[in-house]
Amino acid sequence: HVSLHVSAYPGVDFPAVVTTVAPIADANTHTFAVTITPLDEKGLLRSGMFADTTLLAEEKENTLLAPLTAVTTVNEQPTVFVITADGLVEQRSVTTGLTTKTQIELTSGVKDGETVVTNGQVNLEDGSKVEVVKEL
Repeated sequence: HVSLHVSAYPGVDFPAVVTTVAPIADANTHTFAVTITPLDEKGLLRSGMFADTTLLAEEKENTLLAPLTAVTTVNEQPTVFVITADGLVEQRSVTTGLTTKTQIELTSGVKDGETVVTNGQVNLEDGSKVEVVKEL
């Protein structure tokens, strides 16, 4: 649930929806770009207006979460490296969901119980041999 508040209309809540959330955080600010589309049925909002927003985040149960550092971008796709039973990595495209300051929801591409690489993915390729240093 999102609502917008503009100074031109004090006390009026304009409902809105989140239409996109960037899959990867900005490297400098560690924030995610979010696009919000107002549901302005009366056409009161104008280009150039500034708005304060209230965003009520969803609460989900039984979701797969990974550290933000586990998700990288390969060919403009959110990607993780999953460690297989034989110590090799498998590069997988994932679909992401909600995020916090430290974690990201993985809605597809990874199964519960699989181990993902959270550090050092820069030099990894599909099929690289790895050794788990620390398991979280």
